[in-house]
Amino acid sequence: MALALPAFMTGEDIQCWQASIVGYRSQMEIDLRLMEPALTTPPDEIYVLVPVELIEFGRVTADRDE
Repeated sequence: MALALPAFMTGEDIQCWQASIVGYRSQMEIDLRLMEPALTTPPDEIYVLVPVELIEFGRVTADRDE
């Protein structure tokens, strides 16, 4: 599935946008691998991380009972 971008965005605009997203992600300590579902999920759908993904991506720690 190809991603449709607004016609007014140039390659330079897109590159700057991507750089700002990667920089913000780094500041927030968000695993870069989370970008794949974020960018590939259609705008009318929601991708819900399963518990193993939350742990793998460092969003939560393993349950204390485990």
